[in-house]
Amino acid sequence: MRFIQKDVEEKKTSFNPKPYCKLFIDWQLDLSTLDPVFEGANFQHLTTLATSFHALQPLKVPAFRLFS
Repeated sequence: MRFIQKDVEEKKTSFNPKPYCKLFIDWQLDLSTLDPVFEGANFQHLTTLATSFHALQPLKVPAFRLFS
């Protein structure tokens, strides 16, 4: 997530979080299948996404919000 934080720092007010949000949503949709074979791996992927969202929450990275 450092590349997003770096992008925020470089672009300041012109930073657009929407492409990153779209990417996270696509990852979540692709990785959250209900196949029991992949159940353990899905939990790990969802945990990784949750950790990423926590690191990028607007309280820590104010520019990473969709609505001003």
